[in-house]
Amino acid sequence: MKTTAKITLTPNAKVLVDVGDEINRETVLASEDEKDKDTRIDLSGILKVTPSGIFRYIKKRPQDAIKEGDILAEKRTFLTTLTVRSPVNGKVKEIDLKSGILSISKDTHKSSKNISVPYEGKVKDISKTFIEIELKGLKVTGVTGSGKECSGRLQRVTHERSGLFDFDTDVQDCIIMIKEAFEDIQIKLDVLGAAGLVATKAAGETELSRLIVSEDDFAELSKHDKKIAWMRPQDKEIFILSS
Repeated sequence: MKTTAKITLTPNAKVLVDVGDEINRETVLASEDEKDKDTRIDLSGILKVTPSGIFRYIKKRPQDAIKEGDILAEKRTFLTTLTVRSPVNGKVKEIDLKSGILSISKDTHKSSKNISVPYEGKVKDISKTFIEIELKGLKVTGVTGSGKECSGRLQRVTHERSGLFDFDTDVQDCIIMIKEAFEDIQIKLDVLGAAGLVATKAAGETELSRLIVSEDDFAELSKHDKKIAWMRPQDKEIFILSS
């Protein structure tokens, strides 16, 4: 079975492939120049506290130099630890206790972003706004999605097993399927290193990438438990890739 994925391009993208090219995870499809701008992180929303309450959990101060992956804030409870890390290198520019937002000034230089896909395929079409890739596998379109693109092995968790204490490190780097995912479950999955979540219902807002699908599509995806998947929440898509 063949399907397609459209990779969106920005106006300044430089396409590096041609129609008909065979590609793999090492192939750079296009390159985009990125202009430096402040990165804003909604700590209040992520930590689920009032804007003024974020000061209790912040690990950095204004003007602190930070690297990608550094801990910006950490909220510990009896059951879980929620950690917010910096997505970029730079310096803490501002911590706004009125909005609950931490701003980071990136290191001052112009960087380039390479665009690729994590699996083998073939370039089917190229336009000014997208590159269309033909893949072997199944595509399911969800209802809503949030978070970053991710890939990993699908792992179905039955409703009976989906209590807060029932997960172990076997979820690491997997895309977890749970019919109804409560917020505390999503937080624990994120802490344990799950790549993403597919559900028919998901409460709250967390950092974990997730895709909400219909009951019928959830049943279809459940048939592909343990197979490799590529999830694109912003495009509300998940692909089950054939080997």
